Amino acid sequence: MTNIAFTRTVVGMETYAKCPALRVCGHCPLMEHPYHKQLEIQSTYLHTQFAQLADRVEPMVGMEEKEGFLYHVEAQFGLDWRGKFASGVVSTRQNQFLALEACMLRHPLAERILKTIKRLAIEHDLDTSFPATKVSLRLRGDLEQVLLCFTLSEEIEPPFASFLHALRREHAEIIGIVLTDGVNNPLPFWGRSAIEETLCTLKFSLPPTSDFPSSPSQAEVLYKKVMELAHIKKGDVVIDCCTMHGILALLSVGEGASQGYVLQEHTPYCDEAALNDLEHVQRFVGNNEKQLRQLAKRGKACDILFLSPSEEGCKRSLLESVITIRPKRIIYLSRQERTLKRDLQYLVQNGFYQVQVVQGVDMHPHSANMQVIASLKYVLAIRPLWRREYALLNHFLYEAIYVAEGEVPPPLSVLDDPSLRHYVQDFGREGDYALVGEVQGKVVGAVWVRLFDSHDPGYGFLDKETPELCISIDSSYRSKGLGSQLIEEMCTVVSNAGYQRVSLSVQKENRACSLYQRLGFAVVDERGDAYVMVKYLGKRSE
Repeated sequence: MTNIAFTRTVVGMETYAKCPALRVCGHCPLMEHPYHKQLEIQSTYLHTQFAQLADRVEPMVGMEEKEGFLYHVEAQFGLDWRGKFASGVVSTRQNQFLALEACMLRHPLAERILKTIKRLAIEHDLDTSFPATKVSLRLRGDLEQVLLCFTLSEEIEPPFASFLHALRREHAEIIGIVLTDGVNNPLPFWGRSAIEETLCTLKFSLPPTSDFPSSPSQAEVLYKKVMELAHIKKGDVVIDCCTMHGILALLSVGEGASQGYVLQEHTPYCDEAALNDLEHVQRFVGNNEKQLRQLAKRGKACDILFLSPSEEGCKRSLLESVITIRPKRIIYLSRQERTLKRDLQYLVQNGFYQVQVVQGVDMHPHSANMQVIASLKYVLAIRPLWRREYALLNHFLYEAIYVAEGEVPPPLSVLDDPSLRHYVQDFGREGDYALVGEVQGKVVGAVWVRLFDSHDPGYGFLDKETPELCISIDSSYRSKGLGSQLIEEMCTVVSNAGYQRVSLSVQKENRACSLYQRLGFAVVDERGDAYVMVKYLGKRSE
């Protein structure tokens, strides 16, 4: 096996994390250190990556089982450098078969079965014409069940069938042997085609090709840490997006969540909710971002959203959908710290999210596999403007003045103009309502409505029974959806107050016109270089 030198610095840690060959052959230069030192190096690496992004970066969580913890093993078959039959791995970087006599990460029972396969292949004269290119071994946690799946390059002949029967006779724990060509559905050769497994009190029925965790005992440590950070409360609504088998939604409902939605790209092997007698778990199969947008369109609230994408991280369209549904908390479970950092930065910059905790979990000790959990909180609060804050409306009125690109903003004295001043003067009279958007104690946007009459009309005046709306967002918080949220909330307030419609005025060149149209406003008049737009809040009277 290739030995790769390791520099005892954070740079060395980053090098090993980037190297696909290390992930393939199972060797990691961290093995040159005692295990406690490995955790220190990984913790330091995560701190350098996330310290400026997260409020807190916790030390790595280590494992008690440091060897022989892989209960799901895949091995390739080929010829070693002497031309002898062997099992091993295929290097994705070199596209080359690498014989591997043993691996300290694989469970000893898997090692014994692989050695038996090698010996029986020689005894049955299959060592030079072995038809299988790969085998997948799945061991149950108590070692009482083992399921094998052989990937074949051709149809099996009697010698190989005889070999398979000899293999199961030597290992009584084998409950099933499945054959596949790698494309079509696996077909049972003998015995059962699924294995029973448990994880965090949940039961699962797993086919040989399942993406279930390769080490259930290690995975329990990971998922318990995830649930600890999630803080599930009774009545919470959770969405489990990308997580294998919907494990986190099932655990959440088991801890008191009132509803769990599981979003999966492909049809699952079985209904795990029914298998575990859990109600209020609804599964959606298909494009995850479309499913999220449909849930948002249907007005489904989300308290906690779990994300667990592949090493490539989340697609931009998926992150946009996450922002659309606005979960109160996001728990992001990542297999790749670099794509995690990229996605967290997007959620912070384009949504109203704050990264509270980053926690590493050393799922596979002595290897380059690291799981990282990030906990994010939605920090935008929409609330009424308090009386003592009415003076803030002067600031937001000035920010609401449209300035075309390339033009110089007007002086603050423009607010002394009666046509503007009457939007905020003596605010608090009958028919005045104001809401603000607050982020971590700072007011960053405001929307307010006021009634006018024909003697002192506003720019968007229709009649004395129609409130006119004004909205303004601080420049650094625009294009994040805050304007839409404020307007929607204000329309609800105005409707509850008994008004039938609300109006506004907007410059024709202002890009906000399209936003207002999406929110249900329609042009009813043109006044010079501005539109007057109206939204009807209930059924329009004839």
